[in-house]
Amino acid sequence: MRPSGLFPRRHGRRVGLVPTVPLFLGGAMLGALLVCTTSGTFAAADESIERELIRITNVDRTSNGLGSLLPEARLTGLARERSEDMQARDYFAHEIPPNGEKVFSEMDRRGWSYEMAGENLGWNTAARDATVQFVERDFMNSPSHRVNVLRDGFTQIGVGSVPRPDRIMHTVLFLLPKESAAAAPQGEPPDGAGLS
Repeated sequence: MRPSGLFPRRHGRRVGLVPTVPLFLGGAMLGALLVCTTSGTFAAADESIERELIRITNVDRTSNGLGSLLPEARLTGLARERSEDMQARDYFAHEIPPNGEKVFSEMDRRGWSYEMAGENLGWNTAARDATVQFVERDFMNSPSHRVNVLRDGFTQIGVGSVPRPDRIMHTVLFLLPKESAAAAPQGEPPDGAGLS
């Protein structure tokens, strides 16, 4: 299942904003989603890649005057599930087949209490030692992904990086738990936020 507007290639890399606006940044294929609410058969996740993606995400945040995000076990587990599912069923989308739900529906089913959550997706064919630099560079060069990385309200992060022979799939989940919301800055999301 391929969302309209995205046309992945076997060779090279392509970037697209899910669901319909293609964006070429010369990097990995990406999808970013931010939502505000008040209410296999492949290798296992690669923890060293996940730790490096968290580290470099926090470098980008602190370089922009923001606090570091804290890794959160539930988010990491769900991010791994998302990457494993996309690898196993060979799709790339925020909409989860067959019914098109998003990761936030799964968070709600699990009874998570949060004010705001975001999801960045990316994959690339770079070597293991370069994959994080490629995907983070592409996140930062894409307005909607950059909004998630640099969103001041987020306090937690979970990363699922799952390799297979032809690519590495990255899911990055961001969260502001309800109990943290009172301490978070209020206001409108920055320009370019993809609100759902």
